[in-house]
Amino acid sequence: AAAGTAVVHPTLLGLVADHADEPARGRATSLVTTVAYLGFLAGPVYVGRWADATALPTAMLAVAALAAALAVVAVPVLALTAGTARSGGAPTPTSTPTPRSAGLSEKFRPRCRSAPGPFV
Repeated sequence: AAAGTAVVHPTLLGLVADHADEPARGRATSLVTTVAYLGFLAGPVYVGRWADATALPTAMLAVAALAAALAVVAVPVLALTAGTARSGGAPTPTSTPTPRSAGLSEKFRPRCRSAPGPFV
């Protein structure tokens, strides 16, 4: 589980940072992190209760059912929040999502070219 989380969590935070508007970026990042940590805390309890009441394979099915239910609920909620965010007026140039790495290579290129080594 830790190996999967080590790959998924930073990637998810990067996606949130890339697609969230500048004023909402901090709140979006904290929301994703909070939900992830709540899942880390509640997940073992959820599986343990189901495994105690039934069996471990049934507990895994309960996890899959919960994930499916959350996905079904998330689609209309995301559509609703996207609609209310866009109805606030015309987008400004600062609200256009830009990748965090935009301009990064140009910023550090002079320093990299002066460094010795075969990879420059």
